[in-house]
Amino acid sequence: MESMAATDLRWRPRGGSWLAERRNQFDLVHRLRSVDWVFARLFCLRPGKQTARSTRFLAGGAPYRLLLHKYYIDELYDVLIVRPFTYCSRWLAQVFDPGVIDGLVNAVAKGARGFSLIWREIQTGNVQHYLAGFLAATLALLAYFLKQQ
Repeated sequence: MESMAATDLRWRPRGGSWLAERRNQFDLVHRLRSVDWVFARLFCLRPGKQTARSTRFLAGGAPYRLLLHKYYIDELYDVLIVRPFTYCSRWLAQVFDPGVIDGLVNAVAKGARGFSLIWREIQTGNVQHYLAGFLAATLALLAYFLKQQ
């Protein structure tokens, strides 16, 4: 039984502030719901007894349009986020990707192809050509080192 009491004390702060804080939150929510009820009672719950003011509110006044269009959040999001992102994406896809990315990839491919064309001519598979190249390189190195002395 003592462990249960210790657990109970652990969950509640001393001085009853937890209960007072919850009561204040409940009171605030209750007041807001009361305001909502009064608003609904004035404008929505009496369809046969609507005043001129409530009819104007419901028939197209500024508050009605604001609520109808959900505070224009979708339009604002479209203008500030979707359209700039779409514009940047379209520019990247039409200008940057073909010009820079594809240009770099194609340049690397052309370089590899040119390099392979040169090596294809050199690598014939004929051993006499390889020996002649080895002899020429050896003589060039020998001449270089003899000039140094």
